[in-house]
Order: sequence, then C-alpha cells, then structure tokens
Amino acid sequence: MAMIYVATLDADMRRAIKNKRFSDEEVCQLNVQFEEKWRKQIKAFAVSMTIVSVMLIGLGSYTMIKAAGLPDALPYILFYVLALVFIGVVTWFFSIGITKMQWKSLIRKYYPDVFYLHVL
Repeated sequence: MAMIYVATLDADMRRAIKNKRFSDEEVCQLNVQFEEKWRKQIKAFAVSMTIVSVMLIGLGSYTMIKAAGLPDALPYILFYVLALVFIGVVTWFFSIGITKMQWKSLIRKYYPDVFYLHVL
C-alpha cells in the first residue's frame, strides 16, 4: 500500500519543549541547527525538483508537440507545468513546511521571549 510521507517534529522534542526542559540558550542553539537543516533540505529539494521538472516538461512537451502540433499542445503543456508546480508546493509542505511550522508554533507558545528575539 502506498503511503504519503509527512515529516513532523519528533514527539520527544515536542514534549521537552512543552515541559520547558531547555534553557533559552539551548533553544537558540536548536533553532540554529534546525535552520541549517532546513536550508540544506530546501536546497536539495530545489535541485531535485528542478531536475525532475526539466526532464518531465522536456519529455512531455516533446511528446505533446509531436502528437498534437505546436498551437494545440500549448494548453496541455501549461497544465503540465502548473501540475508540477502544485506537486512541488505540496511536496515541500509535507517534507519541510510542517516541521518548520510546528517548531515555530511551539517556540512562540512556550518560549515567547526567545521567539521574538531570535527565532523570527
């Protein structure tokens, strides 16, 4: 059975934040580590999505133009591009965005001073 992978913040990390087990300095250090991790993930995601998109758009455009001709294939090509953009946004959200939102929400709620000084 196929599954959709959803990256979330670790349950132990969420529990530790809710119980305020970290000092303000540790939260700042964790934030720096998370930001670095997300930056690397975003870069890798952008590279892989670009490669896949160029390959799919190139092959799909060629096939559609060959089958239908250039003016008739343009709406299909546009739909293809928009579908890839939508898939890219949804994939980014499930692989990176949810974790980022969870982290910022927890820090905003349980460490408001640190959030407004360092995390924003």
